[in-house]
Amino acid sequence: MNNKIISPLHTAPVVEGEDTDLLPLISHLLPCKEITDIIAIKKGGSDRSFYRIKTDKNKSYIFQKTVNMGEFRDYIDIGLFLKEKGISVPQIIDFKEIEYEENIYGIALMEDCGDDSLYNRLHKCKDEREIVDLYSKVLDELIKMQQIPPSEFPSPLQARKFDKEHYRWETEYFRKNSLQVCFGINTEEDKVLKGEFESLAESLLEEPLFFVHRDFQSQNILIKDEKIYIIDFQSARQGNRYYDLVSLLWDPYMNMEEPLQKKLVGVYENKFLSSPSEEVGGSYSLSPCCNPDIFFRTGCQRLMQALGAYGNLGINQKKEVFLQYIPPALIQLKRLLYKMKGFDRLKGYISGLSV
Repeated sequence: MNNKIISPLHTAPVVEGEDTDLLPLISHLLPCKEITDIIAIKKGGSDRSFYRIKTDKNKSYIFQKTVNMGEFRDYIDIGLFLKEKGISVPQIIDFKEIEYEENIYGIALMEDCGDDSLYNRLHKCKDEREIVDLYSKVLDELIKMQQIPPSEFPSPLQARKFDKEHYRWETEYFRKNSLQVCFGINTEEDKVLKGEFESLAESLLEEPLFFVHRDFQSQNILIKDEKIYIIDFQSARQGNRYYDLVSLLWDPYMNMEEPLQKKLVGVYENKFLSSPSEEVGGSYSLSPCCNPDIFFRTGCQRLMQALGAYGNLGINQKKEVFLQYIPPALIQLKRLLYKMKGFDRLKGYISGLSV
């Protein structure tokens, strides 16, 4: 997460360039006379804007603004819901929808949970024990989310599921933005590949439904005062319980080695099985993690979605920083594919790719 100081404000705050609308918006949630600094926070592939606001009372907040009102409302609804359920997410202090200069903005003032991400912290770990301890804390939060019965989900999640259409959207995203855009392979007319994607989607639909963050990876997990905070949950939906686990452990940002992945899968399953809830994720008979085949299929699904995102962001949107994550994502995808039966056409394409 890279920060850019916009302006020390002092008595006459001025924010230049694209942020000339910032202070009038902030004033709806916080008196501008209290502000001493505004720091722009650069975040991944998001279209939303985030700022760290410091005040003369030695307090610090995060300010969010966006013109994507659907996404903003989902963020607020899901964030308030998760906080109410005891999930460690930043507190939403105040929020409004404001009309300003012919635009409608969603603005929110939130708890500042720092900028020390799991990604940053893991790169400072000295041994595997420290790494396992960190992931264990994260897995505790994941399981707490998975303990929430679907009947209690907020309205954005009630209407949003990993159905066949969404699984196929992800694999089409991969086919277009990874195979075609990144590697120049046109598979538009490949009916065998599309059939394999159809089969993959249908098999994943057989799993029970849980809360799924949908982008549960190392850069969306913050650590402050040794406490875990989960961010970027606005795209959450109902889906199978492995999706977030594979997102975390097969995270291309980290490129974790297989022995450690196996150890952490065991940590997760032990925690899941010892959960006090009798109705984890709704009506679900607990069994050892991993139906391995579904687990690996979910991992392939997630990694294809990630590769599609890296192609779209890195090439189509010219955010070249994302291109560096394509090689580790390919390595992970190859590992998982060759643990699975079938999918020969997809294996053929993937085995021939190199970066």
